[in-house]
Amino acid sequence: MLKLPEDFEHEHEGVVVARPTFSITLFSNKAISEFSDGVLQAFDRYRALMGDDALRFYSTATMRKHRKVTKRALSMPADWFGPDAPPSEDYGIEFIDVDVFNEAPRSRFAFFGMEGVWNAEEVEVKTASVLRVVLPFSWGERADEALALAEELCGQVPFQSGQAGYAFEHSRYFVEAAHEFAVPKSMRHPGLDVHHQNGTEGNTVGWTRVRNVGWLTMLCDDFVSELGGPPTLEHGSVLTIPGGIILQAGAAPAVGDVNRKDDLPAYREVYAYVAPLAEETAEASPWFMFFRSAGSDDRTEAWYRRFGT
Repeated sequence: MLKLPEDFEHEHEGVVVARPTFSITLFSNKAISEFSDGVLQAFDRYRALMGDDALRFYSTATMRKHRKVTKRALSMPADWFGPDAPPSEDYGIEFIDVDVFNEAPRSRFAFFGMEGVWNAEEVEVKTASVLRVVLPFSWGERADEALALAEELCGQVPFQSGQAGYAFEHSRYFVEAAHEFAVPKSMRHPGLDVHHQNGTEGNTVGWTRVRNVGWLTMLCDDFVSELGGPPTLEHGSVLTIPGGIILQAGAAPAVGDVNRKDDLPAYREVYAYVAPLAEETAEASPWFMFFRSAGSDDRTEAWYRRFGT
C-alpha cells in the first residue's frame, strides 16, 4: 500500500490549501454543448463512485465564492443542456468535497469551456474544453479501475489529449501559498502534477498542444499522426481506443523522487514522444502564482519541462 507522506499536505492560516489527489483530465477541441450527453454521463458516474455526500460545495464560472450544494445545484448541468435551455457563450461548474469552502478538495468534478472561438486583442483564440475528475489519492492503488475509468471517460468525451495520475489540488482562495508549497514538491516528486486555476489550462492547451504527461497520457488520432504514429515504449504500454491512444507509463502511477535518483523513466519516455506538442505549452502557460520575481517565465517553463531535462 502506498502511504501518503505526511508532508504532502500543506496548511496555511488553519486551512489545508494543497492536497495530493488522483485526477483524470481530458481536453477537447469541441464545444461542451457538442458532447453534453457525455459530460452528464461522466457526472453521473462520478456521483455513483463518490456518493452525493462528497459533493459538498459548488461554484460556477460566474461565482466568486463556493456555496453549499443544494438539489438545485445538482440539477444545474442537466438544466443547462436541456432542450429548452437558452444557449450560453461558455459553461463552467465544479463540485468539491471539502469541510470548509476555502480548503483544497479531496475530490472534485469540473468542466469548463467556451462555446466558440473568441478574439483577444484582434487575435483569434481557440481554447480547449476541459473535463476533470479528481478522486482521493488512494485511487492510485486501484490502477486497473483507474485505467478503466479513464478509458470510459475517453468514450464519452471527444478528447484531443488528456492525462491521469497523481496531482496537487489547491484552494483557489490561497493559490499563492498552495503553489509555493506544491511546485517545489512536484519538482522533487515529478509524478505529482500541479493544477492551475480553472479555465486557464484550456487556454494554454488550445487546439494544438498537449499540457503535459502523467501515468496515463491520452492522445487523439490527429495528434498521433502528427507525431509520426504511435510509439514503441520500453517502460510502458500503448492502448488503442476509439479516437486515439492511451500511453501507460508503468503498471501503476508513481510519485518519484529525484533526490533518490527515481526520476520516473517511464514518464520521461512518454514525454520524449509528446515533446513536439508539449514544448510550446511551457511557453504559453500562465505563471505559477508565487513566481512573481524576475525569472518567473523560466521557472514555470522548467516545471513544465521537468520530464525532459
